[in-house]
Amino acid sequence: MEVIEVRPGEVQMDKVVVKTVDKKVVARVNDKELEIEPMEAQVVIHDGNLIIKAPDLVIENEVLRTANAEIKLMPSTIVERIRIEPEEIELREENAKAVYRIRTNERRKLFGFIPLTVENTLTVDAENTEVDVIKEEKPWWAFFTTK
Repeated sequence: MEVIEVRPGEVQMDKVVVKTVDKKVVARVNDKELEIEPMEAQVVIHDGNLIIKAPDLVIENEVLRTANAEIKLMPSTIVERIRIEPEEIELREENAKAVYRIRTNERRKLFGFIPLTVENTLTVDAENTEVDVIKEEKPWWAFFTTK
């Protein structure tokens, strides 16, 4: 049983701790290769061309965990299924549940004719294999806009 823990500034495997920054760990998770990189203040996951920020991660027997939650849904699957172009993705724990906070910018029209960009933040359940958007946050004035 191989357990790899990746925290900001270090990687631990079998009680051996290596202090490192900007070095990547390649791990197979859910039949997919991910690159996981410890940085100074966070851990960065590279899922294809997506970059996901996380506080820390544990990889055990091809299963990815954060805190006490198993991550069953990869960000690339979310992006593919709900057809979004994320600006930023963060893996975090909210209410004892692992979630992705995905920030996107959406081109819309204010009052139907003034073009502008609206920031949208989606909270997606990371512990479920289906894409389950728990919450969607837009500016209060977004209801004045159309696609």
